[in-house]
Amino acid sequence: MDNKNEIAYEDEKKYVSFGIRFDQLITSEVSRQLNLEMTHGFDTRSEHLNKRTGEKYTLDFGVWQHNSRNFVQSDKIEDHLEYILHIFENRIDRLQPFLDEESCYVALWIHFEGGIGITSFSLSNEILSRIMKICNEINNTLCVGTLCNDCPLCEN
Repeated sequence: MDNKNEIAYEDEKKYVSFGIRFDQLITSEVSRQLNLEMTHGFDTRSEHLNKRTGEKYTLDFGVWQHNSRNFVQSDKIEDHLEYILHIFENRIDRLQPFLDEESCYVALWIHFEGGIGITSFSLSNEILSRIMKICNEINNTLCVGTLCNDCPLCEN
């Protein structure tokens, strides 16, 4: 789909992350089960550092993510989604136990970092239908400037 409604700015980075969040998550086990290395993640109750305050803290959940950031060289969100969809549609049998677990959060994040804070995109019904087969939720993340620097869910 040639997306004429999508706006891009020079310093804006767009990518898509597929993630699993669970209160008893061990990243190496998820990687083994999916037969795929994560691009970002952390185990449940692992230690994190707040870059602004220097304080250490833990979270009662773990996160496993695989994103398109270094694998797709395109400004079009649908190109990034195609990459993620290809990977996880081919692993749906391995992914199904996570989708079936009520306490497990399986989602897709559409990231926009930098830019001037205005962004736009649209998705075809076909893409949306495919997305909803591999996850329970879709999220849009807009990070302007350094707002995400202390977020353990982001790679910054």
